Amino acid sequence: MRYISVLIILASFLVACNQNDPTNESVTDEGYTQLNQPSGSIESSQIKEWDQEVDTETIEHAAEQVPDVDVRSIHIKNNMATVYVNVTRAMDQNEEHDWEETVSSAIRGMIPRYDIKVVAD
Repeated sequence: MRYISVLIILASFLVACNQNDPTNESVTDEGYTQLNQPSGSIESSQIKEWDQEVDTETIEHAAEQVPDVDVRSIHIKNNMATVYVNVTRAMDQNEEHDWEETVSSAIRGMIPRYDIKVVAD
């Protein structure tokens, strides 16, 4: 009888130690956070704003790889990026359209997640 009561107490102790509660945290390698644990250090709006800043720099860099391009401004809204550029040489309408497509493909090659619209002045 004594052995059975010791086994029951030991089993209930082991079960109680294995219960999940709000303060029970899993251990991972040092410096890493569990996937299901929120970090709380950066809000999603800050991440989105930071991503847009990085994306703006990437778009500007990609557009300026095309000759005769001077990026004036970039507007990003949702998945649409409008790039306003100055043309540094005179072009006819057909050449300007081809040139806009070239700039657009250069940007899409670097950052494909946006629909790109190039507006030349």
